[in-house]
Amino acid sequence: MDTTKPMVVATESFNVKIWKDLEKKEDAMATVELAATSKKPSDQAANNINPLLLQSARVGSWEALKLLLEREDAKKAPMMIPTQEFLELLARGSNAHGKAAARDRDEEEGADADHQPPAAASPAAGAALLKGVTPDGDTALHAVARNRKGGQHFLRYAGIIYDRDPGLLFRTNQIGDTPLHCAARAGNSKMVSHLMDLAGREGAHTKLISLLRMENKRHETALHEAVRFQDGRVLLHKDRAALLAHDAVDPAAGEGGNNKDDEKNIVKLLMGVDPDLANYPARGISPLYLAILLGKSTIAVTLYHRSGGNLSYAGEDGQNVLHVAVLQETDTVIIEFLVHWKKTLITQVDKDGSTPLHFAASVFHLRPETLKILFKANRAALYVY
Repeated sequence: MDTTKPMVVATESFNVKIWKDLEKKEDAMATVELAATSKKPSDQAANNINPLLLQSARVGSWEALKLLLEREDAKKAPMMIPTQEFLELLARGSNAHGKAAARDRDEEEGADADHQPPAAASPAAGAALLKGVTPDGDTALHAVARNRKGGQHFLRYAGIIYDRDPGLLFRTNQIGDTPLHCAARAGNSKMVSHLMDLAGREGAHTKLISLLRMENKRHETALHEAVRFQDGRVLLHKDRAALLAHDAVDPAAGEGGNNKDDEKNIVKLLMGVDPDLANYPARGISPLYLAILLGKSTIAVTLYHRSGGNLSYAGEDGQNVLHVAVLQETDTVIIEFLVHWKKTLITQVDKDGSTPLHFAASVFHLRPETLKILFKANRAALYVY
């Protein structure tokens, strides 16, 4: 009996209702994507992502994923209409209340979220299914990396995909984002850590560093996304005293610089693996500049200390971090640290020939103390015009 044929029923069954509920809640875009891809030329149709695969990724149903992969391994036609078994697996994966039960099942089966190859198949066996992309260029690994829930079933799903096709970890979508970019943007620290573990599996440190430094079309790494997501604030005068005394390397951390939530801090996770990451991109806005621009000076301090002071100060249009810092209305402490870290920032000019001192002079009536800090640090800026 071919179980892929739709079941004809007089009334809507419980499982069909589950499917419709999932479509409304989790997969509103899947219908749009499917409609968009159906209008593409036939020679591109083979590259369209299977909508059932996309749905399983968005709810983290690794069991539904294995069902699709096992079908492909058996050289059967792709499943395009959900079977009752698929719907049940999908519902189980989407049930937030079933997470604990799923973890219990994993433990009973000896499951390891970091390494779960499906159905003893070769890595190339699932290539055709997993190579499919959405109109935005997202693979199933991008889709599962975007989740904000952070459950173990999502991590296991990502591990299965990696075991089948490791190259998907480095696959970019239409805006150049890798799955790591997506995970960092979603603020999913567990997924970020898991993807890094996959990239560095078997001691492949060079491969891991390469992933961390990959830039999207905006010339941004995953660290930029982490800076945007991570909570930060301006520095206070009490922070200044502690930092100058080297009592703490991070004003957002606890006593002695310890923070029990470090494992949830994606900026620290990324910088802990690659201390030179704040030097990228070679051209464009640096993570430090972005942190100052967003008013997250505490993150700026973290970047400086985690990099050992070896980081980029570059901004847009030839500016550096000091150009944007002097325009901030609530934080003069970070200005003191920036000129302490690198005095030459004061004399650097942007594309219009303006130094940070020019910027500071334009808002002198609002923040006269800023000029005093700059003069004290480097009077040579007075002679740049």
